Amino acid sequence: MSTTPSYAALAQRLREHRVEVVFGLVGDANLFFVDHWVRALGGRYVGAVHEANAVMMAAGQARTTGAVGVATVTHGPGLTNVVTPLVECVKSSIPLVVIAGRTSDQRRHAPQKIVQRPLVEATGAGFEEARAADTVAADLDHAFWRARAERRPIVLEVPIDLMWQEAAVSTDPVLVPPALSPSAPDQDAVDTALGIVMSARRPIVLAGQGALDAREPLVRLARLLGAPLACTAQAKGLFAGEAADLGIFGTLSTVTTQQVIADSDCILAFGASLTPETTDRGGLLDGRAVVQCDVDGSAIGRFVRPDAAIVADAAATATELVRWLEEADAEPSTFAERAAARLAEPPRRLAGPGRPGTVDLQDVLRHLDTVLPAQRTVVVDVGRFALHTLRVLSATDARSWLWAGAGFASIGLGAGMAIGAAAARPERPTVLLAGDGGFVLGGLNEFVTAVQHGLDLVCVVANDGSYGAEHIQLTGRGMDPALSLLAWPDLAAVATALGGHGVTVTTPGDLAAVDEAIAGRTGPLLVDVRLDPDRVTSYE
Repeated sequence: MSTTPSYAALAQRLREHRVEVVFGLVGDANLFFVDHWVRALGGRYVGAVHEANAVMMAAGQARTTGAVGVATVTHGPGLTNVVTPLVECVKSSIPLVVIAGRTSDQRRHAPQKIVQRPLVEATGAGFEEARAADTVAADLDHAFWRARAERRPIVLEVPIDLMWQEAAVSTDPVLVPPALSPSAPDQDAVDTALGIVMSARRPIVLAGQGALDAREPLVRLARLLGAPLACTAQAKGLFAGEAADLGIFGTLSTVTTQQVIADSDCILAFGASLTPETTDRGGLLDGRAVVQCDVDGSAIGRFVRPDAAIVADAAATATELVRWLEEADAEPSTFAERAAARLAEPPRRLAGPGRPGTVDLQDVLRHLDTVLPAQRTVVVDVGRFALHTLRVLSATDARSWLWAGAGFASIGLGAGMAIGAAAARPERPTVLLAGDGGFVLGGLNEFVTAVQHGLDLVCVVANDGSYGAEHIQLTGRGMDPALSLLAWPDLAAVATALGGHGVTVTTPGDLAAVDEAIAGRTGPLLVDVRLDPDRVTSYE
């Protein structure tokens, strides 16, 4: 029987899982496994500056491709550094395998030694341990299985003592979960839903992350009903191109969308758990009939009690509803037409521009929406700028729109996710929108990574010189906002010094230089958009 070091067996098994890229930061617990992946197997490796960003890079790849992302970190502080992104990926249902080391059992008082399982499980992620040299491949298989089945990160802990132990070369086929057939809806549940739907006069079809693969049947259903379409923040872009696409349903809705929701009488929710953010703490559903469909029965009624519940696949349920509506010759309402007319109205400007040397964020975003390549991936970090970005900037489909940090409301996770998306889709640009605080926290250091790997990344920094949410709270109570104010170096100059290119926007006239930089970019580009912290945008 032939043998190989465990570190080589681990790398080889990743190849057999058809992993395209590994993201990580090397240390003594994962160094030889990564070296074998790159030099012996020719695998692609993107090394991060910080472990948290490595995990978010894997999340970006997973979110854009639908595959299981893979990241690797060393033991001890290498693992403690990824707590925040693990929580984010758990809350956002992103499947990952994170291969982490474990300090040698022979070193009782090693400074990096901690018990890692409780740390991982506290984040909500799953934990697996490589049991022995001969089980490394099988243990990795099981981690992949769980990541796919449970739609969350699984940390595979590989003891450093195993890495150089000889393992039998595995001849077992890769363990892959069988493809699941779309679950058909129960007919009684469909009948109950049909009774509600056919009596509605102003319905809205709402899709969440659980309906990303159900676009076409949902569009057909909406057209049969004459219903506008809406999505949760995690499914933004799903209905791009539809005239009656309301965009995000919830606390992030535009004023026009809020008005349409207020006029509705029925919400058909597919793959959306109807969180307090989506429903404005239930207020957007008050007085409206609710039909909720989700393949995960535990998601139904978790936050809002629906009038009809269907535990089934979103696409299969929408197709079944379409069939019955067509048989009944149901007449569509005119609600979608009226909603489309409202959506075509231009937004209102509520106030004049901010202080000299600053621009209006929505003006810049609308300009960028037209000059950036249409085929692009958009990644948005967390911050008050995100409200306007989510409303204005567009992408061609839901897998081209990523909101980093939305699950855990954490700033600073966007750059990692954007680099992962850019590595997964090198044929198109990835556009990162981040606040200045979030970008410096988690993005400025990884700008170097984007440069080193020649990624087509455009970073747009909404730079109001403050932590915006805290600025709002202090000024809203008539207090001095000094604690929230920040003084950064010239970010455009820093980007250029790091090997990329930077442009600063302080007046509308500076947008011409942005156009030139986007058209002529040969590597990562940073656009520093200067904003008035008291008036980030003057639009409704």
